[in-house]
Amino acid sequence: MTNSEIEELSTKTSPDQNKLVLRLLMTMIGMTFVALGVLAIGTEHYYGITTKRGWREIVLDGEPAIAMGFGLVCLGAAPFGVWMPTAKKLIWWMTIFFVLAGTGFASSYFLGKL
Repeated sequence: MTNSEIEELSTKTSPDQNKLVLRLLMTMIGMTFVALGVLAIGTEHYYGITTKRGWREIVLDGEPAIAMGFGLVCLGAAPFGVWMPTAKKLIWWMTIFFVLAGTGFASSYFLGKL
């Protein structure tokens, strides 16, 4: 494709269409994390990989896995904020769910240490 063809295609889409595509992509990403969190909560088992110490595997069972699942659900719910009508509501939504996700991840870490 030439530059003129790309410019012609980009002018055919309206900002509303671009916004809808962004919202749908963010929703799909969020749904993926929510599903992983629900799976971790339902099975009480979390399996993951960390980049610390050479891509080691993480396995959590019981309460730490449930806390990690809660954190993943909250992390997955954060992108749903793109559907908020105003920027102020979006910022509040994202802040609340990122704080909740951090709480879940921290409690998972500390529960695993006990």
